[in-house]
Amino acid sequence: MRELYIIGDSISMGYGPFLRGLLPGGWYLNRKEDKQGSAWKNLDLPQGENNGDSRMALAYVKYLFSVNWRIPALLLLNCGLHDVKRIDGICQIPLESYRRNLAGIFDLLLRENVPVVWISSTPVDDETHNRLKDDFKRYNADVINYNEAAAGIAGEKGVPVIDLYAATLPHIPAGFMDHVHYREDVRKFQAEFICNSIKTALVL
Repeated sequence: MRELYIIGDSISMGYGPFLRGLLPGGWYLNRKEDKQGSAWKNLDLPQGENNGDSRMALAYVKYLFSVNWRIPALLLLNCGLHDVKRIDGICQIPLESYRRNLAGIFDLLLRENVPVVWISSTPVDDETHNRLKDDFKRYNADVINYNEAAAGIAGEKGVPVIDLYAATLPHIPAGFMDHVHYREDVRKFQAEFICNSIKTALVL
């Protein structure tokens, strides 16, 4: 059996079950264990299978290697939506720190010969998000800037990119079930898009 491992935020939690069902024979999906389902209790609070921002993702990758992680056949990686959370106007992870964190993650993975694909962060609709959330803000301009930074670093490192942002953009804001997460039909579409993109770029 070949393992497809996901390190991502709550968006990946949404499309993950659909992606699991789309994998061809001989493949299975795995991610950080969350026996208590803690991540689903509050999708805005990174815990359990929700890997949160780039600082948390970097820490988790370091942890995996510290416990002799079995290298998967393929790793899908994303972080960004938590990084762009603005409290009092300041992003949770500044853009330069985001760049450093991603470079650190990619360097660790590539050094250990982990096959990795980067997935861009999904869009934010400013009006929808910030009308429904008053404890922090998000802006799509930040998502675009952080996605561009991530794509640049991935390109430098030779890491393939799946542009889930562009694929999802036509589905907002109608496809939201809340301020940033998606209805079931959009989550299914995202899983199909990711699976097809992997098949196009790699042997799955």
